[in-house]
Amino acid sequence: MCAPQIPNIAKPLTSEKKLSKGGMMLNKPIHASKQIDGMSMSAEFHRDTGRLRILDAGVVIAEWFPPHSWFAIASVAGYSTWGTRPNECDLALVLDDFVLQRNGTRGLVIR
Repeated sequence: MCAPQIPNIAKPLTSEKKLSKGGMMLNKPIHASKQIDGMSMSAEFHRDTGRLRILDAGVVIAEWFPPHSWFAIASVAGYSTWGTRPNECDLALVLDDFVLQRNGTRGLVIR
């Protein structure tokens, strides 16, 4: 279980981007995976584009771009990152919420 994280305002933000040999920016996406009802599902978020994807066994089944990707994350992660800088725990919550929406049981979850 992931503990909520409160951002440290005094700590300077660092970039996870690195330059490749050709001078292009490389960005490692944030990734979370779960086994849900026997399915291997994962979520990935690209910080450089804001793209959020839900994958089922490696196949993209849902994709959002800003601001919709930020809304989807912030609606389940709350104040921790406001959707723009999610961590693995935030993406795990997005996966849970996505499955609950597809099954029609979202309103029954107690958080």
